[in-house]
Amino acid sequence: MALVVACSAVVSGCSFLPSSGPITSEIEQQEKDPASEAAAFGYRIVDVDDRAISILSSFQPAGLRRQFSGRVWQPGRAQIGTGDVLSIVVWEPGQNKLFSVPGQSRAELGPFAVGQSGAINIPYVGSVQVRGLSPEALQATLTRALKDKAVDPQVIVTVQESQSTLITVSGDVRSPGRFPIPALGSKVTDAIALAGGNAHIASETTVTLVREGRKATMLLKGIIESPGENIYLQPEDQLFISHEPPTFTAFGAVPKVGEYPFGKDRVSLIEGLGRVGGLDDNRADSMGVFIFRFENPNVAAALLEDGAQLDHERVPLIYRITMRDPKAYFYAQSLFLRDKDVVYVANSVGRELSKFIAIINSGLSTARTFDGIGN
Repeated sequence: MALVVACSAVVSGCSFLPSSGPITSEIEQQEKDPASEAAAFGYRIVDVDDRAISILSSFQPAGLRRQFSGRVWQPGRAQIGTGDVLSIVVWEPGQNKLFSVPGQSRAELGPFAVGQSGAINIPYVGSVQVRGLSPEALQATLTRALKDKAVDPQVIVTVQESQSTLITVSGDVRSPGRFPIPALGSKVTDAIALAGGNAHIASETTVTLVREGRKATMLLKGIIESPGENIYLQPEDQLFISHEPPTFTAFGAVPKVGEYPFGKDRVSLIEGLGRVGGLDDNRADSMGVFIFRFENPNVAAALLEDGAQLDHERVPLIYRITMRDPKAYFYAQSLFLRDKDVVYVANSVGRELSKFIAIINSGLSTARTFDGIGN
């Protein structure tokens, strides 16, 4: 009787078999079952084949250039703005000078702070609207205004303090702060240099640019290697530099479960599996190697091809690759991991059956003990 009770208890509890994660069939079934929690979450499975590799290889993440493709700083055409402090020097040759004192040919006016109105008041000229003008354009304007008042005047305008072109650089730089944009402009890497340089290597340094409510993030190494991404900054731009080494996580039927840093620019799936010791021969289902990823909606739409309207910022996809197919090893070399990817190797059905048999044997052993005690 004890033997029957023990076996019944084991069978009734088989749904609680210890496991390091779902098996392949469970992942597939939950995707298709509309009543499952997985279906409510909305993840989809994508088989890795020639078409999937082609789509993923052609995808280029949105960088700084695409996100901020509008107004571009024009080097050499700096504009005067609110808060700037100007110095104006008037040179007059000969006698009967309007500004300069005897024995001197120059008179320095100012400093003039540009207020909210955008205008400054200059002796013998009056109120002049300077906001939006370049120093060179203001020089020409003042020269014309003084032509009939001063003796052959020559005007030089200098921006002593530039408050209207400040950018902010903060985070993992050696000297964070606010810096004016030079007349020739400042690109992303120029601004980082102004702040003393990044404190970590470029492949582990993330650059986030915030402008007028929009934001884009990119690895510093990618900006350096793609000159088009090294865009000119605009006044009031904010750069945040952070040390965020890209990583992937591996778990399931692998020898070494854990989180792994990339350590270089790109890591393929085959390289990632190599780092974790490959597939566990005793446990792994070679038909159940998965990558869990929140994917770009444009890429997801191209991969799924079912006309689904994907308006989410991130679409949960599971990429499945079958390592029994020899071509899969070539796919795994062309399929590159991304930051925060999860690589999961499912347990084989045989392994789960082995667990079940082991529990049955344990139950039978316990039952025999009970029978012996009863006898």
